[in-house]
Amino acid sequence: MHRIAGVAVAAIVLSAMHGPPVFADQRADAKTIAQRGSESAAFAHIALGLRYLYGNGVERNHVRALMWFTLAAAEDQPSAGKYCDFMAASMTPLQISHAQALAEICRNSNYTECD
Repeated sequence: MHRIAGVAVAAIVLSAMHGPPVFADQRADAKTIAQRGSESAAFAHIALGLRYLYGNGVERNHVRALMWFTLAAAEDQPSAGKYCDFMAASMTPLQISHAQALAEICRNSNYTECD
């Protein structure tokens, strides 16, 4: 009797570890969830860019603002291009290239070196 109970518990634990089978329609849902996560990240990048643009809770810094807008544009955030264009219109080429370099460093470090 104890051996059967042990086998049943093991089966339940293994089932919980591996989860239920994933069907094609569930994979599509997982892809949608991943896209929404990307959209959320891009929205957060826009929000951070706006904080730096206006100095809301951080020191006002147009290079940092453009950096975050550039990251949002890389995530295909629809309004990011407009923010990038707006910022670039009032910045020097050196400032723009600095912002782009910072964005690349940030992205390549998986967002651990963004300061």
